[in-house]
Amino acid sequence: MKRLVSYGARLGCRCGSCWTCLTKRRLARYGHWLFFLALALVIMGPLLQKGYILALDMVFGPVSASARDLLFGFEAPVLGARLLPELLLAAAGALGPVWLVQKLILLSIFTLAGVGAYRLPLVDSRSARYYAGLLYVVNPFVYVRFLAGHWYILVSYAVVPFAVKSFISLLDQPSLKQGVRVLALTSLVAISSHLLALTAIAYLVLYLFWVFQRRSAPRLHLYVAGLIPAFFLLNAYWLMPALAADRTLLQAISELDLDAFAPVTVVFSPWVSIALMLGFWREGYVYAVNVVPAVGLAFGVIVWVAIYGASWTYRSWLTMAVFTIGVIGFVLGSGVAGPFEGLFRFLALHFPFFEGFRDSHKFVLLLVLAYALLGAHGVDAVVAVVAQGRAWQRRLALAAIILVFLAPLAYSFTLFWGFNGYVKVTSYPEDWYTVRRILKEDAGDYGILVLPWESYMPYPWVPNRDSTVRTPARNFFEGNLIYPKQVIRRGGIYAQSFAPEQPYIKSLLDQSHTFDDFGARLRPLAVKYVVLEKGGRQLARYNFLYDQQDLELVLDGETIALFRNRHPVSRVYISSSPDLSGELELGEAERLSHVRYRIEAQGSGYLVIVPPNYDISQWRLDGQPSMSPSPGFYGVLPATSGGDLTYRPFAKNVVWYSVSAAWLFVVLSVPVMGRAPWRRWV
Repeated sequence: MKRLVSYGARLGCRCGSCWTCLTKRRLARYGHWLFFLALALVIMGPLLQKGYILALDMVFGPVSASARDLLFGFEAPVLGARLLPELLLAAAGALGPVWLVQKLILLSIFTLAGVGAYRLPLVDSRSARYYAGLLYVVNPFVYVRFLAGHWYILVSYAVVPFAVKSFISLLDQPSLKQGVRVLALTSLVAISSHLLALTAIAYLVLYLFWVFQRRSAPRLHLYVAGLIPAFFLLNAYWLMPALAADRTLLQAISELDLDAFAPVTVVFSPWVSIALMLGFWREGYVYAVNVVPAVGLAFGVIVWVAIYGASWTYRSWLTMAVFTIGVIGFVLGSGVAGPFEGLFRFLALHFPFFEGFRDSHKFVLLLVLAYALLGAHGVDAVVAVVAQGRAWQRRLALAAIILVFLAPLAYSFTLFWGFNGYVKVTSYPEDWYTVRRILKEDAGDYGILVLPWESYMPYPWVPNRDSTVRTPARNFFEGNLIYPKQVIRRGGIYAQSFAPEQPYIKSLLDQSHTFDDFGARLRPLAVKYVVLEKGGRQLARYNFLYDQQDLELVLDGETIALFRNRHPVSRVYISSSPDLSGELELGEAERLSHVRYRIEAQGSGYLVIVPPNYDISQWRLDGQPSMSPSPGFYGVLPATSGGDLTYRPFAKNVVWYSVSAAWLFVVLSVPVMGRAPWRRWV
């Protein structure tokens, strides 16, 4: 019998029950998962070793700093569904090494991006699908965003093809279950608010072209209209705090940002670079075309197959929609550095939230999507020639397919095997762990000041070609850290944070050469320790710390130094004057939770309260606000009585958390409710 099965397999058996047929079926179903997982492994290569990958904005460490601040609303709300990923990251870090979690996230990004793009094209050829996935993963956009550490953007980038595919399926076959799938995937894309907006643009273009072709589809209109309120309810936990906030980063963005973050010239001009999926605003990255200029010809192949695919299926509404999406990506991607500068400035000035696209290079996502989808149609057309053409045509078409698949690999070869050595695996230095242990052993509710006062600076222990990363102390040390927020120094921009403690620290540093009592001046911030990271070009500016009479040098390591404030600090002081000109006596504050304190006031004078998030505007002592909101990082009230100090925004956030949780339960119940009798009326 075994011989018969083996013989039948060699003849191309299609019985469906022998081992060969079952293997073919499994490969057809899961082969693309294996292919793109293998591709992800080849991309990561040496970066899979034990240790962290630090790259500009991608800073992982033992602590998930944003989890607590986002949950309790301690930091300015961000536009984007980052709370859940941060909570999951914190939970995963508690179960295992964070560096391992980081590697799993990055491998998942490349794998899911490829699988999603593989499933997106509406073509029969597997070769065409593989090409779409390959180009979507292997391109300059992914390369530079990884090196810039924009892993949140890349997570959303990996989900975008799944979301677009589900929306196209909703257009073709409107149903409640399909609408829920679109809702869930769009909510995942919302991890990056920028890519959420780009996905919404893609949805809108697809919807308009579909309506223009079909004209009448009342049931579809009902589902599409219902997606908007459903999305707001499911994402109320981050949308409402962000929309209700008095101040966000968007308010700090100005015309300077549009110029500072405009696309740069990599090939010929900024707008040509954008068309080539290049042009990221931060210079210094080495692309494949910089190493071997001849690989620019590979981009010609990518464009040729996309144009061929568009011409092959130009009568399809989907082709025209995807082509339009690509044009939008090119026009807006060039930002203020291309021929459409006037349009971009007009949109930034008159359309709410559009100024958030100061980095117009993000629009290249739409261009990549168009190249991948239209290119898949082009490969599908070439495969048809292989199947039906004459012998010489088949040979020529086969050669063309091989060339097309090699094009993305050649055009972005610097992406493979650890991004051409641009980033490397590293570990935090031993003296950092020593400082961490000292801080952990000193239990208490106090502040920790992190210097230098730069958000981005090079660290000598980071082995990348460009060792500049964003303040790693925030993801390494536990406690209430005071660190530089949005201090970027680019294009005339210095700081873009509304945190009240930021200008106070800057003013102290500007006057550091005039005093030797830095510790006393840090008491209003309840700062007990000062951490000095040894890196950056302005390290010598902080030598004044060693000359302060009230700072004790606890540790002076090779890469970090730790100072202890000799003055006692507390969350509550008693002062004889509201402007803190008098002596500060220690008060009593019992922390009941992150958002509630029990304050004991004894004596006369004024109660000085230093909240853990250094913004007194939303804290209330038994419902009473601070007498002195300025400078804002501490509050002043009469010391006649104590009470409960509570943080108001958290109570509001809990309401929105509950709304999202309740709506999530409804969404998850749809598969079950789909079997109910009322389902036939939907």
